This record gives sequence, structure tokens and C-alpha cells, in this order.
Amino acid sequence: MKKSIQNFIAEVANSDVSIITTAELKAKNLNAYDIDKLVKEGHIERIKRGIYKISDESGDYGKLQEAAFCIPNGVICLTSALYYHGLIKREPNQIAIAIPHKAKKPVLPKHLNIKLYYFTKPRYSLGRTLFYDLGTECYDMEKCICDAIYFRKKFGTEIAKEALITYLQRKDKNIDKLIEYGENLRVRKILKNYLEVLL
Repeated sequence: MKKSIQNFIAEVANSDVSIITTAELKAKNLNAYDIDKLVKEGHIERIKRGIYKISDESGDYGKLQEAAFCIPNGVICLTSALYYHGLIKREPNQIAIAIPHKAKKPVLPKHLNIKLYYFTKPRYSLGRTLFYDLGTECYDMEKCICDAIYFRKKFGTEIAKEALITYLQRKDKNIDKLIEYGENLRVRKILKNYLEVLL
């Protein structure tokens, strides 16, 4: 077996990465023939043009990664982001992905249960963060809390309360940032009401 293929197989076996692009494969000295061989042997799976899923997935966030990679400008949001941050206990049935409100609807992979949310500014831009263990963008905790409160009628007040209670127990919480986000996202008043009860 070609050495570059052997090196790739050994590398992914010890990696948390579950999604890889054609450009990244070529950067590992793999050509089109090598990539095709990896697909045929089941080491990687083509999920769309230029994007592959590593079959021997060792990461915990494979579906989130795959969903975000499949959607241009997609950001993991709402209940999916809350679950990723450990702010809610129950894993959601759908993968929630935010895209800009004027974006063209992308083609969604049929094997993933993805729900798109069209966010306007600043709701789309605020709090976007690249998390390296996730390998893609997700909103930070403070943005997730504000969104949970803003969409409380859709997802239920219990989710917002659970997320906020868990957040307030975290050592890495940033209340000043949370209140600033609340102001920008038009939930400052109700956020302060929640905080007055819980703090």
C-alpha cells in the first residue's frame, strides 16, 4: 500500500476529526486515485463534492460536523449548540443550523435530520466561534442562552431555564457578556428577570 495512504489511515485512527475536504486530502500527498481507493476500501465516505466523512469516526460530534460542513455559512445553533456546550442534558432529535436570512436554501443531506434557521443580523453574526474540537462554527454559550430565551415559545421555557441554570453553575460563565448579548438580541429585560430569580 502506498505510504501516504498508510500514513493517512494511521493518522485518522488517532484523530478526533471526522470530516475532511479534498484540499486537505491532497495536502497529505493523496491524489484522486488514492482518494478513490480510500472510498472503495471504506476508510472515507463521500458526502458531497469535495467533502468526505472519515468512516472510522472517533469524535463525539460527527453528525454536527457533517451537517455544518454540508451547509455554506452554516453555524450550529439553538438546541444543538446548547447540547454541545453541555447546557442541556437531552440530545435534540434535529440538528439546528443557522444561516443568513437571505441565503439560498442549500441541498440538505438526506441521512441527517437538519433544521435550518434563517437568522438576521446581529443574531447570525454575534457569538460565532470556531471550536477546534468540533471542527466548525458554533455559537458561544452566552449567545446560546440569549437564543434559548428569545425562542422560548418555540422550544419551551424549561429548556431556557435548564440552560441558564447550568450556565450559572459554570466557572467559565461571563455575566457581563451575557447581559451585553441580551441587549443586542432584544432579550435583556426578560434575561434580567431570569437572573434576578436564579442568582
